[in-house]
Amino acid sequence: MHYKAIVKSLAKKSWLRINRGVTVNITHSSIVLLVFIFLAGCAPQLTPAPPSYQLIPWQQRANALANIQNWQFKSALSIITPHRATIAAIDWQQTGRHFFIHFSGPFFIGDAIIQGYPGTVTFTTARNETYTASTPEKLLQTQLGWQLPISNLNYWIRGLPVPGEPATTQFDQYDHLIQLKQHGWTIHYTDFQPVGKIDLPRKMTLDSASLKVKLAIQEWQISLPSYRCLTAVSRKPCRGSRPGPRDQVAG
Repeated sequence: MHYKAIVKSLAKKSWLRINRGVTVNITHSSIVLLVFIFLAGCAPQLTPAPPSYQLIPWQQRANALANIQNWQFKSALSIITPHRATIAAIDWQQTGRHFFIHFSGPFFIGDAIIQGYPGTVTFTTARNETYTASTPEKLLQTQLGWQLPISNLNYWIRGLPVPGEPATTQFDQYDHLIQLKQHGWTIHYTDFQPVGKIDLPRKMTLDSASLKVKLAIQEWQISLPSYRCLTAVSRKPCRGSRPGPRDQVAG
C-alpha cells in the first residue's frame, strides 16, 4: 500500500485516551501491525532489490552529500512521545536554504505546511491560518506539541552530521554513516538507496529523551530546478517554476 493510502486510512480512525494519558486508536492492534509493516519495510511492494553499494571513503562521501543543496523526498513519518503515537505523510522540498515541508495525517485537520528560511518560518494550516516564528522547532512545539529538529534534519536526512558541531559517529563497511549522536539525539540509519552516484538514507530512526521518530522514505529526488512554493489550499506552483531534469529513485 502506498504510504499516503496508509496515512489516509489511519486518519479516518477514531482515537481515545486511556490510562496514564496515552492516546491510542480504537483498532490499536491493526494500526500497530500496519505501521510496523510499513516502517520496518516488510511489505513486499515496498522492498527494493538489494542495492549494489560501493565503498567510498567517508570524506569523499560526505562532500558529495553536502553538495546536494536542492532535493525532495516523500516518506512515512512515525512520531512517538510518552503520551501519544502518531503517523503521517511528509513531503519535504529543500532549495538551498529554503525549505518547504508538507505534512498530512491524523494529528492535523487536513494538511499543514511549514516553510521558510533560517530565522523566518511560517506554519500554514489547511484553513489558511498562518503562524510565524524564528525557527521551525518553535512552531512545531507550539502548534503540535512536540519538537522535531527540522534545522538539524536538513543535514541528518542526507546522512550527514551538522557541520562544526560535536558528534559521535559510526560507519559500515561502505563508509555509510549508520549511527550518529549529536545535539541530544541518536540517529540510526538502517537502509540506503542509490540516487544517481550517491547513496541516500531510506530508513532512519531518531531518538531523544522525549521523542522517537521513524522515517521510511519512498522517493528521493535531487537537483530540483526551482522551489515550487505551493500553498496549503491551492497546491498550485508559483509563476516561474518549471520542470527540469533530476535524479529520482522510488523506494
